Amino acid sequence: MRLAVAAARDLVELAAPPLCAACGRDAGSPLCPGCLARCHAPPGPACRRCGNGWQRDRLDTGVCGRCRRFGRPFAFETAAALWRYAGPARELVQAFKFHGRGDCLAPLGRRLAVEPRLRMLWREGGWLVVPVPARRASRRRRGYDQA
Repeated sequence: MRLAVAAARDLVELAAPPLCAACGRDAGSPLCPGCLARCHAPPGPACRRCGNGWQRDRLDTGVCGRCRRFGRPFAFETAAALWRYAGPARELVQAFKFHGRGDCLAPLGRRLAVEPRLRMLWREGGWLVVPVPARRASRRRRGYDQA
C-alpha cells in the first residue's frame, strides 16, 4: 500500500510542477521567491548551545535561560538554525514532515550547506548532522520516518 502511495505521489510530481509549500502557488520549487524572502534568520544574539535568539541577561553566559534551567548536559555541543521556525519556513518543514513532500529536502540541504552563518558549526572533522527518529506511533501514522 505504501509503495502504491509513493508511486502515485511520484507520478503527480512528474505531471505537475511542485507547488510552494507555504502559499500553494506554482513555484517549481518548495518555496516560491515571495515566501523565500519571508524566511528570516533567528534574531541575534543567539544562545551558543541551542541556537535560539534571545536577549542577553545580567549573567551574560552566552547560554539562554532555558538551556541553563535544563538541568542536565545536552547530547550535542552546539546548534544553529537557518531560519526562525515561523511562517513559510514552518510550512516548508511541516510539508515534508507531515505531508511527505520529499522534494523539499534537496533544496533545503543545498541552502544549509552554503549558509555563511552556519559555517561556525564547521569543525576540523566536519559537520555532524544527526536525524532524530520518529516515535513508532508517528511512523505508523505518517507511513514513513521523516528523519
